[in-house]
Amino acid sequence: MQEDERSDVTYKIGKTTIHLVPPKITEEERSIRIEELKSLILRLWQSIDHDHL
Repeated sequence: MQEDERSDVTYKIGKTTIHLVPPKITEEERSIRIEELKSLILRLWQSIDHDHL
């Protein structure tokens, strides 16, 4: 990892270190992604056969 990069979350498991760095996106792109996720969740929910649960 480069010196100027900073991870938002770091996990250390045994001898393994995991650095999680989220992508740099604009607020507009973030909103678009959230709306796409909402749409996908709704379609998945609607595809469930609720009568047989």
